[in-house]
Amino acid sequence: MPISDLQSKITKKDFKLKAIFNKIREQKDRFGREGSGPQFDLFYGFLCLIYDGVHDISEIKKWMKKLFLATMSQLGIKEDDVEEYIHLGRSKKYITLDSDDKVKLTDTGKAYIEASYYMMIVTSHWMRKVLTEKFVMIITAISLVILSLTKILLGLTIDSQGMISEGFENFTDLIKIGIIYLGLRFKKDRIASIIIISLMIITGITMIWSNISALFSPIVIEPNFESYLIIGISILVNYALMYYKGLVGRSSGNLSLLSDSKDSEVNVLISVGVLIGLSFAIFDLYFIDPIIGFFIGILIVKEGYEFLRELIKKEEEFDISAINVKSDNIYDNILTKYLLSTIRGNRLSESELIETFKNGLELGRKYYQGYADFFYNDLGAQTAEKYIKKLIKGGEVEIIDGDLVLTPKGLQAYHKAESKESSHRRHRYKKDVNDKKARIIGILWAIFGISIVILLIIFTPKLIELINAWMQSI
Repeated sequence: MPISDLQSKITKKDFKLKAIFNKIREQKDRFGREGSGPQFDLFYGFLCLIYDGVHDISEIKKWMKKLFLATMSQLGIKEDDVEEYIHLGRSKKYITLDSDDKVKLTDTGKAYIEASYYMMIVTSHWMRKVLTEKFVMIITAISLVILSLTKILLGLTIDSQGMISEGFENFTDLIKIGIIYLGLRFKKDRIASIIIISLMIITGITMIWSNISALFSPIVIEPNFESYLIIGISILVNYALMYYKGLVGRSSGNLSLLSDSKDSEVNVLISVGVLIGLSFAIFDLYFIDPIIGFFIGILIVKEGYEFLRELIKKEEEFDISAINVKSDNIYDNILTKYLLSTIRGNRLSESELIETFKNGLELGRKYYQGYADFFYNDLGAQTAEKYIKKLIKGGEVEIIDGDLVLTPKGLQAYHKAESKESSHRRHRYKKDVNDKKARIIGILWAIFGISIVILLIIFTPKLIELINAWMQSI
């Protein structure tokens, strides 16, 4: 029975969270910890091929070298990796190796694959729910209300122009959530994006003007512990929202969410600027706050203009893939590493490499569901072609006699990534070997963490008072 037929055995009850957590416990008790889960594990893909009836090692190697997985942490799969998976599979009693070099799954191996495939289906189902426009708008709105009110109140308390500006900027983002909703409701996504980016540019211009005024009449800022805490939280929240909105925008093709992701990036910049201004204010250097704000304002206007220039192109000239946001780095890093590794290990033309990627992505989607493309359904041949041209333009790859060839620059990039991969593997197997020890350490860390939280709850008021007194004494 092919692995895809297992999906028909999964019922609606299996998608309930209680059932999922029970299955996770069962799988952990039966098979132990398998790294971070099968969705990040290429060994699972190796076992899936055997489950689907591919028993010849040379045939397995051919397919594994093509496999693409957006969540994988390594460059690509080489023949040595497959040999490693054979060792691992035999050690765990998941496979047997015949005298004619054929591999077969044991009953334990089959049970592991069936349990892991179930996890792949149900977690992909819930991830798709989380990575929707509606869900991201709700999370963003809640986060912004809390952040905005806190910053405005604290900014008024310590008289920080930067923090008050940032608080109002975050608050106006609620309007942008409404704009995104209307854009979706009336299918005017591009118009909504233009409005969002225009508001971002206006924010930049306002920052430039207000900080020029503040530069000629600097305001005395009195930093305190609470301000640092809130700005730190603000950076973390906006950074998370930046990636979250970018991922959902890219996977759904929603322009207004991509625009709002860029706006969250701006919020991170503003927060960093306020943090720098507060730090210099400790030493009575109040003019630094408006200087930093001024340059951030210029950067916002520049970024907004470049984004807007893409948005207002004619329909036939417009390309959504030309709109770049920070979350694209997830695909950039993985796809670039995959292409470099595949070029290095094979003599391929551009069209052959694209075909290899298509086959590898199809195989990944079969076994890993949404994790193969990280829920970006439009990932495909066109994207691969764009990245190949980018590598050629960047000087990492050149075409010689019709073949794609790595240049010294490309080889350097490959080996740099390979070095990081080796470190990751050592860490992974170290965790597997010391699993029992890791659990004990984890329990001790949990006890330590709970103790720290309790102590902070008890002594935080006194701690804040001491830190604020120290800041004022400098």
